Amino acid sequence: MTKVSVVIPTFEPKEAFRHALDSVHSQTYQDWELIVVDDGSQCDLSWLEREFPRVRLLRQKHLGVSVARNNGILNATGELISFLDHDDVWLPTKLETQVGVMSKYSQIGFSYTQLAKIDSAGVLLPGESVQAPSDRPRADTACTLYLGEPGEDSDVSSVHRSLLHFRSRFCTPSTVMIRRSALSECGLLEPLLPFTGDYDLLIRLGSRFQVADIHSTEVLYRVHEQNFSKHYEVCQKEIEELIRRYEFRARLNGDIRLLRSAKSLFRLPDRSYAAHAYDRCRTSLRDKKLREFAFHLAKAVQFDPGFVMQSLVLFGKHRLDLNKAKLETR
Repeated sequence: MTKVSVVIPTFEPKEAFRHALDSVHSQTYQDWELIVVDDGSQCDLSWLEREFPRVRLLRQKHLGVSVARNNGILNATGELISFLDHDDVWLPTKLETQVGVMSKYSQIGFSYTQLAKIDSAGVLLPGESVQAPSDRPRADTACTLYLGEPGEDSDVSSVHRSLLHFRSRFCTPSTVMIRRSALSECGLLEPLLPFTGDYDLLIRLGSRFQVADIHSTEVLYRVHEQNFSKHYEVCQKEIEELIRRYEFRARLNGDIRLLRSAKSLFRLPDRSYAAHAYDRCRTSLRDKKLREFAFHLAKAVQFDPGFVMQSLVLFGKHRLDLNKAKLETR
């Protein structure tokens, strides 16, 4: 049986899709199968299996990324499941690092790595950096274990603890590796939550299993106009739906603390949305698209005004330092 099943959902992929596929084939760990789930694309994908013979292509109607990921999982044979978004890129040691951690700690339900953001051209965004492979810590020293069932003396439920953990972490599907047995216990992604279904799944997994936070950067996350930041209103509606669902479960289980804090806990991922909007804001300004700049800036402020103010202060300080350096060199 294959050790790792890699699932790539795709819809109308662009040139970045080839980079994603190449990054899987370039892995130092090679015991994997690659399943691409086409979510009803109209473009020609006949080249896919011809150019990448290890790819198994599944086709479905346009039902959304959560359904596509579920389709891939149900057709996978691997003990471990890894997702990769069709416009992201894995660094060569990604699978090797995660398989090492998952093999060492059998109690782990899933692991996730760090990421660095790149623009549509594949260039690292300002402030982002990636260590060279030789500089990255090895798997046996590169992770911290979190979550799992709380102790008897804990007055915070396991679901509450999982929410507290993931509220402050930008953990995308491309960074994740999940044990198949954990999915069998927790279930698959919610089909009606195309943008936040992965977040909901991680919370559910984290409420039942230990999680490994791997310290090294193994993923390049592409920030561009096709990211979910383009669909702000849909994301906000899904967050509202998640709040209702978790409040209902809290009432059902008598979890008063979670009931009281669910709204505030689910609002905190707004910082991730604010970061997306702010990145789009900077890109629009660079391209002199002032109408788009104003739109994305307004959305960033709407999601997290404090984050925007902090980012603007840092940007201003960076500009002052650059001007000062220029004056000193004259």
